[in-house]
Amino acid sequence: MYREILSICSLLIFCVSCVQGDRPSDAEDGISLSSRGLQKIVVVAPFDRVWRAVQLVMVDYPSLLNSSDEGIVETDFVQGQDIWIPPHLQGASTAGHRYKLFVYVTKGALQGKPSIKVSVRKEEQVLVDFFSTPQPVTSDGLEEQVILYRIKRELQIDGALRKMKSKENEKEPLS
Repeated sequence: MYREILSICSLLIFCVSCVQGDRPSDAEDGISLSSRGLQKIVVVAPFDRVWRAVQLVMVDYPSLLNSSDEGIVETDFVQGQDIWIPPHLQGASTAGHRYKLFVYVTKGALQGKPSIKVSVRKEEQVLVDFFSTPQPVTSDGLEEQVILYRIKRELQIDGALRKMKSKENEKEPLS
């Protein structure tokens, strides 16, 4: 009796582990599930500098809404040849695909210092044919991450230029 129960339990454990082993991984395409959807960073910097960095990064996208008072940048639909294709998918077909980007810049405080949260969301759609309604597609999160990276780089470059300029001003003799 004891051996039968033990063999049944062993069989159940084996079957469950095989079923779970065959399940596709969330990171099968190299992207973890946490990297999908809304992407965000928190930057300790004045709002004006962050807003300027966002403007520099978003200059190549068709603008639909650009409000510094509300802290929102919304693009018009990006489609056709203008669609961003990740480097590992070069040559992928973009027929019928289109998307909008939303960038939210929110003021806040982090450990008593003024900080800004920058969030990027991508709404992607596929148009099957002219008459049907667009089908929503889940974004892989790569373009959003690239935009946030570019914003951080613009802020770093701006900081380095300000630092260099302040050092030059210190070295200049007063006449």
